[in-house]
Amino acid sequence: MSGDPPDVNLRWLELFFTARVPLLRELVGRLKKLLQSLLQTQNLVDKFHPKKLDDSIDDDKLNELFSEFSTIMSCKVMRDPSGVSRGSGFVAFTTLEEASRALYEMNEKMVTSKPLYVTLTQRK
Repeated sequence: MSGDPPDVNLRWLELFFTARVPLLRELVGRLKKLLQSLLQTQNLVDKFHPKKLDDSIDDDKLNELFSEFSTIMSCKVMRDPSGVSRGSGFVAFTTLEEASRALYEMNEKMVTSKPLYVTLTQRK
């Protein structure tokens, strides 16, 4: 190796990595799809929990607030037995990307008179 000219070593490295980059990209793509599929079937990441909702927010209004990010699988404002809002709810999107974008853009956004706080749903 010490007797080889430097350009030969560089050419070998270039060939070595160039041949593997497409394979690595394909592998990473497959792993991302597999992970997203697993997360969605387990409902681990595509759901989040909006908190500090104004009392005027109902299921329809919550759906309207988050529907700009794409298709909502479900959304619900939590209520006590008498029907009064508990000030929080749950929203589930069809993909991880949609949920991530909504989480990023809606957290601390002013809705009516209060800032909205959005967190990932914690499994018990």
